[in-house]
Amino acid sequence: MARKRIVSESRKKVIQDFLAEYQPKTAKELQEILKDLMADTVQSMLEAEIEDELGYSKYDYQNKETTNSRNGYYPKTITASDGEFVVDIPRDREGIFEPKVVKKYENDISSRGPVRKTRNNNAKDFPDHL
Repeated sequence: MARKRIVSESRKKVIQDFLAEYQPKTAKELQEILKDLMADTVQSMLEAEIEDELGYSKYDYQNKETTNSRNGYYPKTITASDGEFVVDIPRDREGIFEPKVVKKYENDISSRGPVRKTRNNNAKDFPDHL
Protein backbone atom coordinates (compact mmCIF):
# COMPACT_ATOMS: atom_id res chain seq x y z
CA MET A 1 0.00 0.00 0.00
CA ALA A 2 1.33 3.42 -0.93
CA ARG A 3 2.03 6.00 1.73
CA LYS A 4 -0.19 9.01 1.82
CA ARG A 5 1.67 12.19 0.95
CA ILE A 6 1.46 14.89 3.55
CA VAL A 7 1.07 18.29 1.92
CA SER A 8 1.45 21.44 3.98
CA GLU A 9 -1.32 24.02 3.99
CA SER A 10 0.91 26.59 2.29
CA ARG A 11 1.75 24.15 -0.49
CA LYS A 12 -1.94 23.26 -0.91
CA LYS A 13 -2.67 26.97 -1.33
CA VAL A 14 0.05 27.32 -3.99
CA ILE A 15 -1.33 24.29 -5.86
CA GLN A 16 -4.91 25.60 -5.68
CA ASP A 17 -3.81 29.01 -6.96
CA PHE A 18 -1.80 27.35 -9.73
CA LEU A 19 -4.75 25.21 -10.86
CA ALA A 20 -7.12 28.19 -10.73
CA GLU A 21 -4.74 30.32 -12.80
CA TYR A 22 -3.69 27.82 -15.50
CA GLN A 23 -6.52 25.25 -15.50
CA PRO A 24 -4.68 22.34 -17.15
CA LYS A 25 -7.01 19.71 -18.60
CA THR A 26 -4.50 16.94 -19.29
CA ALA A 27 -1.17 15.73 -17.92
CA LYS A 28 0.50 16.89 -21.15
CA GLU A 29 -0.89 20.42 -20.68
CA LEU A 30 0.35 20.35 -17.10
CA GLN A 31 3.84 19.35 -18.28
CA GLU A 32 3.94 22.21 -20.80
CA ILE A 33 2.83 24.71 -18.16
CA LEU A 34 5.47 23.45 -15.72
CA LYS A 35 8.13 23.70 -18.45
CA ASP A 36 7.12 27.33 -19.07
CA LEU A 37 7.22 28.04 -15.34
CA MET A 38 10.69 26.48 -15.16
CA ALA A 39 11.87 28.75 -17.98
CA ASP A 40 10.36 31.83 -16.30
CA THR A 41 11.94 30.87 -12.96
CA VAL A 42 15.39 30.36 -14.48
CA GLN A 43 15.04 33.68 -16.34
CA SER A 44 14.12 35.48 -13.11
CA MET A 45 17.08 33.91 -11.32
CA LEU A 46 19.40 35.10 -14.10
CA GLU A 47 18.02 38.63 -13.83
CA ALA A 48 18.59 38.57 -10.07
CA GLU A 49 22.17 37.33 -10.60
CA ILE A 50 23.09 40.16 -13.00
CA GLU A 51 21.45 42.68 -10.68
CA ASP A 52 23.49 41.33 -7.76
CA GLU A 53 26.69 41.32 -9.83
CA LEU A 54 26.27 44.92 -10.99
CA GLY A 55 24.89 46.22 -7.71
CA TYR A 56 21.88 48.03 -9.18
CA SER A 57 18.54 47.07 -10.66
CA LYS A 58 17.59 47.56 -14.27
CA TYR A 59 16.99 51.25 -15.16
CA ASP A 60 18.15 52.37 -11.67
CA TYR A 61 21.11 54.42 -12.86
CA GLN A 62 20.99 56.73 -9.84
CA ASN A 63 22.26 53.93 -7.59
CA LYS A 64 24.88 52.69 -10.05
CA GLU A 65 28.29 52.55 -8.36
CA THR A 66 30.26 50.69 -11.03
CA THR A 67 31.66 51.29 -14.49
CA ASN A 68 30.18 47.98 -15.64
CA SER A 69 26.65 47.87 -17.06
CA ARG A 70 24.21 45.57 -18.82
CA ASN A 71 24.94 44.75 -22.44
CA GLY A 72 21.93 42.87 -23.76
CA TYR A 73 21.22 39.16 -23.83
CA TYR A 74 22.01 36.06 -25.80
CA PRO A 75 19.61 33.13 -26.23
CA LYS A 76 20.49 29.73 -24.80
CA THR A 77 18.59 26.47 -25.17
CA ILE A 78 18.47 24.58 -21.89
CA THR A 79 17.61 20.90 -21.50
CA ALA A 80 15.81 19.99 -18.29
CA SER A 81 13.99 16.87 -17.17
CA ASP A 82 10.74 18.30 -18.59
CA GLY A 83 12.21 19.08 -22.02
CA GLU A 84 13.96 21.99 -23.70
CA PHE A 85 13.34 25.71 -23.26
CA VAL A 86 15.09 28.91 -24.27
CA VAL A 87 16.26 31.58 -21.83
CA ASP A 88 17.94 34.92 -22.45
CA ILE A 89 21.30 35.04 -20.66
CA PRO A 90 22.17 38.60 -19.61
CA ARG A 91 25.55 40.07 -20.58
CA ASP A 92 27.63 42.84 -19.08
CA ARG A 93 29.91 45.28 -20.89
CA GLU A 94 33.09 44.14 -19.16
CA GLY A 95 32.36 40.47 -19.83
CA ILE A 96 32.94 39.37 -16.24
CA PHE A 97 29.41 38.16 -15.45
CA GLU A 98 29.27 34.38 -15.15
CA PRO A 99 25.80 33.03 -14.34
CA LYS A 100 25.57 30.44 -11.59
CA VAL A 101 22.11 29.03 -12.22
CA VAL A 102 23.09 28.04 -15.79
CA LYS A 103 26.86 28.10 -16.12
CA LYS A 104 28.65 28.97 -19.32
CA TYR A 105 28.86 26.00 -21.70
CA GLU A 106 26.24 24.14 -19.63
CA ASN A 107 23.11 23.23 -21.55
CA ASP A 108 21.73 20.29 -19.59
CA ILE A 109 20.46 21.00 -16.09
CA SER A 110 18.47 17.79 -15.76
CA SER A 111 21.28 15.76 -14.21
CA ARG A 112 23.23 18.08 -11.97
CA GLY A 113 25.45 16.07 -9.70
CA PRO A 114 29.06 15.27 -8.91
CA VAL A 115 29.62 13.19 -12.05
CA ARG A 116 28.31 14.01 -15.50
CA LYS A 117 28.46 11.68 -18.45
CA THR A 118 30.54 13.05 -21.29
CA ARG A 119 31.87 11.54 -24.48
CA ASN A 120 35.37 10.96 -23.13
CA ASN A 121 34.63 9.57 -19.66
CA ASN A 122 36.38 6.36 -18.76
CA ALA A 123 36.75 4.31 -15.58
CA LYS A 124 39.48 6.52 -14.04
CA ASP A 125 37.18 9.59 -14.25
CA PHE A 126 34.65 8.10 -11.82
CA PRO A 127 35.04 8.08 -8.05
CA ASP A 128 35.86 4.73 -6.44
CA HIS A 129 32.61 4.58 -4.51
CA LEU A 130 30.48 4.41 -7.67
